[in-house]
Amino acid sequence: MKIGKGGKNLLGHTAPYPINLVENIRELCNENSVILDPYLGSGTTVLWAKENKYKCIGIEINKDYYNLAINRINKGVKV
Repeated sequence: MKIGKGGKNLLGHTAPYPINLVENIRELCNENSVILDPYLGSGTTVLWAKENKYKCIGIEINKDYYNLAINRINKGVKV
């Protein structure tokens, strides 16, 4: 996994983060919460939300990252 400089770029994104990092959101949400990820990137937050039955909105301006995230979310790729 790669966060910032160094590490392996396994997802095709410059700074993906581990899905377990998103687990911290759970303390701030309830079952009716909608999570907003204004910098979707590789889609880690949306993937976590989908797996844990939360509603989530992701916004990404970069077409390549958007397509990366959509493919990753649909395939459930965690890395």
